[in-house]
Amino acid sequence: MRKRKKRVAVHAPVPPPISPAPPPPLPHLREVQRLALLGYSDNDINRSLANDVLLAVTTDELGRVRAALHPPRAFRPLSAKHAASAAYLRELGLLDIVRQTPEANEAVALLHDARAREIVEAAAVVAVPAHAVVHVLAQLVRHAVSAAGLRLFYRMFFDITTISRTELRLVVARHVEALVVRGVREESLPAARRAVRQDARVVALAVSQSHVGWAGVLATLGWLPPPQDLARLVAQIEQLAGVRAAQAVFRDGRDDARRAEAYVHVLAQALELKQQVVDPNTALLKKLRAVSLRTAPERIPTIDEVAGTNHTVDLNPPNRVDEDPLAAEYSAEPTGTE
Repeated sequence: MRKRKKRVAVHAPVPPPISPAPPPPLPHLREVQRLALLGYSDNDINRSLANDVLLAVTTDELGRVRAALHPPRAFRPLSAKHAASAAYLRELGLLDIVRQTPEANEAVALLHDARAREIVEAAAVVAVPAHAVVHVLAQLVRHAVSAAGLRLFYRMFFDITTISRTELRLVVARHVEALVVRGVREESLPAARRAVRQDARVVALAVSQSHVGWAGVLATLGWLPPPQDLARLVAQIEQLAGVRAAQAVFRDGRDDARRAEAYVHVLAQALELKQQVVDPNTALLKKLRAVSLRTAPERIPTIDEVAGTNHTVDLNPPNRVDEDPLAAEYSAEPTGTE
């Protein structure tokens, strides 16, 4: 009799559990690092962040932040004579804020000024240059700050350079909600939610990083945007309408046909308006094209041919001697009568 082979049950490998997605990067990570290096506890760090209206951090996030810090031996962050501590703080970008330089004081003043803070954070989302933000702060809210102080504010409290656009939407929404909704009564929460949707930082996420987007953010803040070059404005509208229409057609989702038709209508109006707008550079180019320089075919005559054989031509200006009446009067001969 043949022995039956034992059947071995083969089980499919169990896939590993899906790990939760890591939280988005903190825009104020350096501020958390500063507080951790200064010896703050977890509760004290979150209390300090709440006083500055910054997003709170969890215990796991604080653990990762502390594990990534490797200060030198005998670390003394407040000592101006300890070179190793200064070098480590400079490597982390924390030297100015720890030593409380004038730029650090300007950054902290921006953090505590609600109107100026809204402007600079919305400008960071739209990628406005620092010198332009400094000018807007001085003109609109009379807040004086240097470009170095503004960059330090971005580096310490609103660093979004390493955050993706999708994560930035979540970070800005949480950040604005913490700014607007805190301390609001329950019956006022619907109005606070509407205020969050109309905040300049949230509006900045929905516009392009361009002059038109920045003008829209300033209009949301209640200020008249700076004058725009009409030719450049029409070109940007034309480009944006074309891109949005193509996105709606390719996506082919709900109401995308209506959106594509609306953008095509905007594109047609932009093209019609473009024909009526005169670009100064184009007008100058047309005038320059109408000008033509030609060389006469005749030979240039010489001086002898112009003057002839019996005449000479003096090309220099005539000698003119201006008589001084006072000199003539005092140089005259005496008449003998007084």
